[in-house]
Parts: sequence; structure tokens; C-alpha cells
Amino acid sequence: MKTATLQQLGLISADAPTWKHPFAPWMRLTLVFAGIYNILWGAFVVLFPYTLFEWCGMEAPNYPELWQCIGMIVGVYGIGYWAAASNPYKHWAIVLVGLLGKVLGPLGFAKALIEARFPLSFGANILTNDLIWWIPFTLILQQAYAHWRKLDEDDTLIYHGQHAITFRHLKSQDGETVVELSQDAPLMLVFLRHIGCTFCRSMLHDLRDNLAYLESVGFTVALVHMSDENDETHAFFEHFGLEELPRFSDKERVLYKSVGLRRGNLHQLFGWESFAKGIPAILDGHGIGALEGDGFQLSGVVVLHKGIILKVDAHVNASDSTDFIEITKVFIHEH
Repeated sequence: MKTATLQQLGLISADAPTWKHPFAPWMRLTLVFAGIYNILWGAFVVLFPYTLFEWCGMEAPNYPELWQCIGMIVGVYGIGYWAAASNPYKHWAIVLVGLLGKVLGPLGFAKALIEARFPLSFGANILTNDLIWWIPFTLILQQAYAHWRKLDEDDTLIYHGQHAITFRHLKSQDGETVVELSQDAPLMLVFLRHIGCTFCRSMLHDLRDNLAYLESVGFTVALVHMSDENDETHAFFEHFGLEELPRFSDKERVLYKSVGLRRGNLHQLFGWESFAKGIPAILDGHGIGALEGDGFQLSGVVVLHKGIILKVDAHVNASDSTDFIEITKVFIHEH
């Protein structure tokens, strides 16, 4: 979470030191060497497009410009690796794209080798271009993932239980806070993943079908999302007939964390349950939209009154949903 946001909410002091990412020095060296290698190899191919083929005893290409273009692409990758070396955790996406290329490249070579289109000697190029980078790039990605997971857990611990602050801080599209909306009636906050999520669209469909009942038993309903509050977002909720509901744009995920809604791991997001529920949801017309916000964030529903949390239904998997009627029954029964 950004230091400025923490300071604004009063969760850390204004003179708190900036925390630095503790990535190992070997990661930076690996990416620097990868950058230098790619730039040199790319320049070599561009300047001497026939030499590598001569060394391997292969026929020179009819269109050397295409081979030079590949050299240019590899060289540009080198610049990307060099930039990523400044902070491998922050620039993990560059490492991921590079690793994908270094996996797909050998697969293409293996196919050409089987079809006798490339000689085995050309494999030396695959060894230095691709294979030797598999392990270090994979380790960088693995540790970057672990780092961001731990950072998010630490961040959530800071925010969790601070809902009294966040409920007074964030405002809806109409300028109301959570505390203000929950003064006269119990408030049901529906936390979405990202608005492109098939399961969130399905949940909004269910909410629309149950909204009249929820309001008839005295509930105020509000939405929390991670998109910008603009005309496109308004049109999205208008599609479900929910455009009049209070909405909180929580791109920093302050509200999510303050009530304990966490980010999911790969199994929670892409496991069998998500696959099994996702296909019917898509066939029902809920579709898939663009990712806006944190794609790892899980959804949930929170019921509160006068700023005090009464119930949290935190979803464990991306495909989980909330039984809106059941929540009201429990609330009415208990309160």
C-alpha cells in the first residue's frame, strides 16, 4: 500500500521510513547479464546476419531482414531486462514475458529438429539464448510472487480492524461515507472482485433479482469496486439496473483490507471449482470483461449498522457467491 495512503488514514506517522524491497543481489546480476547478453546477441545478428548459419553449416536465409528483425527483438528484450534489474520484484512482468519466450523458443526448435529443418548444432544457440535462463528466471518469479503475497498479508494486518477509520474516510459517488449510509438502516456492502469477473457479474445479477426484497426488509445496499468512477463504470452498473446504488471506488483496496477480505492464491482463483462454475456462468450470458483493479482480490459481503460490522461473508474462492436472502434471515433472527 502506498505510504501516502497509510499516512492519510492515520495508520502510520508522516515521518515513517520508506520500506525497500529485499530482493537478493543475484537477481539484479542475473537480469543485468541477461540484458547485456541479449543486446550483444541482437547486435551480432543485425550486423552479421549470415554468420551464425555459416557456423552451423546451414544454408543462408533468403530474407536476412527477417533474421535481423529477430535480432532486433532480442536486443529490445535486453533493454527490458536491464530496466527490470533495478527492481526484479516490481518488474516481474518483464521477467515473465522473457521466460515465456525462452520456453516457447526451444519448443519451436524441437519441432524444427524433428522435421529435420534445423541441425542439432543450432541447439548451442538455444542453450545460451534460452535454457540457461530457465532456472534463475523461474526463481525470480517464484520469490517475487512470495514477496508480494507476504507484503499483501502484512498490509492486510495493518488495515484489518481499522474499518472505523476507513468507513469515515472513503466516500461514494454521491459523497456519502459508509458510516453515514449505515446510520438509519443496516447497510449491506457488496464487495466485487473486478468488474470484468464472470462471477461478480453473476453476483450482480443475483443482487438485482433480490434487491427489492432486501430493501423491503430495511436494508440499504452499496457496492465496492476497484475501477475508476466514470461514465463507463456507471454504464456497467446500469446494465444490471443497479446504477442508483451507492458505489465506493476502492482502487487502493482500503475497504477490502479493513474488513479482512484477502487476495486469493492461484488455486483459489483458477482451481477446479472456478472452472466448473465458470463455464455455466459464461453460458448464462455473464461473459468476461477487461481486468480493472487487482485480479487476485476475492469478493465478499459485509453487513453493518451505525458503522459497526455485524457480519462478514468473506469468499474463499473466486467462484463463491453470497445468498443474500439467507444473510437477511440471520440478521433479522439475531437482531
